[in-house]
Amino acid sequence: TAEREITARSDIYSLGSVLYEMLTGNPPHTGASAQQIIMKIITESAQPVTVLRKSVPPNVAAAVAKSIEKLPADRFENAKAFADALVDSSFVTNASGATSMTFARGGASRINRVLVALSVILAVALVWQTVRQPAGAGPRAYDVALPDSAPLNATKFGDNFVVSPLGDFVLYVRGGRREIWYRSLLDETVRRVDATEQASRPTISGDGRQFAFIREGNPESTVEIMSIAGGTPTVIARTRDPNSVRWMPDSRILLTEGDGNRARLLDAGGGSATTMKIQYCINPTPLPEPSTILCGGGGNKEATWSNLRDSSAGGTFKMKGSNSAFVFGSDFRIVAGKYLVYVSNGGDLLAAPVDLAAKRVGRSVRMVTGLERTSYSGNGTYGISANGTLVYSNGINRAVGNLVRTNGKATDTLHVGREAFLQFAMSPDGRRLAAVVERFDGHELRIYDLRSGEYVVWKRGAELRQPLWSAKGDRLVSFSRDSMFIGAPDATTAPELVLSRAGFIEGFSWLPDGRLVATDWNSQSIVSVDLAHRSLKYDTLAKFAVIGRASPDGRWLAYNGPEFSAAWIEPLPRTGQRLSAGSGDYPQWLSASELVTSTDSGRFERIRVAGSADAPRIVREPWFNVPQLVGIASGGFSLTSDGKVIFKQGSDGEPTRYLRVVPHWIDQMKKAVDQANR
Repeated sequence: TAEREITARSDIYSLGSVLYEMLTGNPPHTGASAQQIIMKIITESAQPVTVLRKSVPPNVAAAVAKSIEKLPADRFENAKAFADALVDSSFVTNASGATSMTFARGGASRINRVLVALSVILAVALVWQTVRQPAGAGPRAYDVALPDSAPLNATKFGDNFVVSPLGDFVLYVRGGRREIWYRSLLDETVRRVDATEQASRPTISGDGRQFAFIREGNPESTVEIMSIAGGTPTVIARTRDPNSVRWMPDSRILLTEGDGNRARLLDAGGGSATTMKIQYCINPTPLPEPSTILCGGGGNKEATWSNLRDSSAGGTFKMKGSNSAFVFGSDFRIVAGKYLVYVSNGGDLLAAPVDLAAKRVGRSVRMVTGLERTSYSGNGTYGISANGTLVYSNGINRAVGNLVRTNGKATDTLHVGREAFLQFAMSPDGRRLAAVVERFDGHELRIYDLRSGEYVVWKRGAELRQPLWSAKGDRLVSFSRDSMFIGAPDATTAPELVLSRAGFIEGFSWLPDGRLVATDWNSQSIVSVDLAHRSLKYDTLAKFAVIGRASPDGRWLAYNGPEFSAAWIEPLPRTGQRLSAGSGDYPQWLSASELVTSTDSGRFERIRVAGSADAPRIVREPWFNVPQLVGIASGGFSLTSDGKVIFKQGSDGEPTRYLRVVPHWIDQMKKAVDQANR
């Protein structure tokens, strides 16, 4: 801002900004460009640290707030004063609270002078950056605007825009109507692609002449291809449960279905397709190895691989070194066969060297901060062209939200902070909440005291799943990819391992006789597990079914089909009857005869089993809508003992109205990664 005098208080501001980001994961001010960030620094106060991380001690929050005050005179005089405040538990200042922006007499004119000066500085900087580059190199980075009437829809699928192989245009899905638009990255050309209503997830052919997309329908969707220049699309496949679509290097199109456990290789010319079962794969992208795909997202926010020819072949990528940790993140891509690019759980774009033969990954480098990131799938809003151009947009991390409790009329927010909650369950007495929280380095299962908001970490792991309370609330069960743990919620000792086996099992309810009702994800069936037997006796309750929950009296079993497009109810023991409960997900019982389902759009329904035992019938009734519901892994929501719904509520977020373009980005990435791994 062209201040005449720069003192140590400027260094205090810099140090305070770094500490702020270390504590909260974000800088004090964020924006999609340098101009936006500087404008916010001038006109807005940073959020208090404790708003983002309530566990930070008050004196630390106060010290950070004082260090980043706008006026130098309001900051600490020197580093020693700052350091003393950080360790002084009695240090407080009004600066730690949120303040509104006001201007004294003459203040507005001073801000105007600053903004004019800032505009000149930015203009000069832009000219300097342009003239200092070699002839023909082009700009280092630039923004392309999207029409106000047609912003990018990135709320549900992060792969709703794709970059052409030559980096000269993008295709993206417009918010609202869900139709595909073309935006040039070289000039001002922007246009709607006709005949693409209800389209999503575009993917471009290797020669850049065609694109494929999924046209959402009910009950059936279609995979269609058409020319980039426009025309009439051609249907090449029909599907009831599309997950993703990718144009592969061999010119075939990979369609994944269900929850990423089934795939079809489609002929772009409309010929025969090959159908196969695959290991769980969200956000698939091809690897150089034949018929092998790279995966990461959904329930597994870590780098994994799966084989299209052999469903038994697959595994994980791990970090180099003695600790061999998993590579946590999502939306992975391979660049030049030697580099792994992906989105961290915090929403940053990372890059690292990778040994594809050994499935080992080196030290990662943060290349871009603050991508928009979806919740369940973990998609980031970025694309990389074959010739090295990066295109991305900044936005919010939609995995982060508040837990909200409602009966459709009154709503309150649980006192557990704002986190990347994955799955959760209320204790029977309503005083505690067990919640799996996504972190940068894996998962934590926390037990929150809902009165104080404090929590203890019950277990940490690479991947933890649905917590399940016993009927009395004195025991807690949790699951990982291949294990089951049981322990007392208040115990200081580690929970007991009671099951370790190949294959992923996850429990969701209990039968009255104490047996666990669980989903065996490998066989896609619902089983009962008798934990009283050391050998853990299994009985199959339903096949081709997931997320099974027994009614409180044990007479009924509700579940979803493996494709999550329908809910069903069967009597227990099984009689061969099966009642359709509609298209909702994650059915949970309110009582012995009534349950609740939800949809991705946030619509909740109550479903009642009526009629006689010999001739039962289903009565469906709309309950309420929560448009800000954030989709999470195989739990969706939780119920309280008094009949309320707990769900994760996200932020509205702003529509994506421009994209940042970085030519020659791959060269920059390679240099940064190579230097960090010398």
